[in-house]
Formats: sequence, C-alpha cells, structure tokens
Amino acid sequence: MTSQCVVQLAKLLERNTEVVMRFGVVGLEGQRLLVARYGLLWFL
Repeated sequence: MTSQCVVQLAKLLERNTEVVMRFGVVGLEGQRLLVARYGLLWFL
C-alpha cells in the first residue's frame, strides 16, 4: 500500500467516527441493521 492510500483510509476512518459520534445511537442502530441484513444474506 502506498502512503497516499493510508492517508485516504485514515481520512475515511476519521469521517466515519465523526459521523457516528454526531448521530450517536441513530448511527449505531443503522449499522446494526446493515450488519443484520448482510448477515441474513450470508446465511441464506
């Protein structure tokens, strides 16, 4: 991986944590729903 890729990933992670912190429970619930949906797809 190039250093540019690492920087991009770091920025994405920062943005994601900001969003989760900003929306709090709503963001976490949304993620849980997404995980549940993908989990169901995997098991089916």
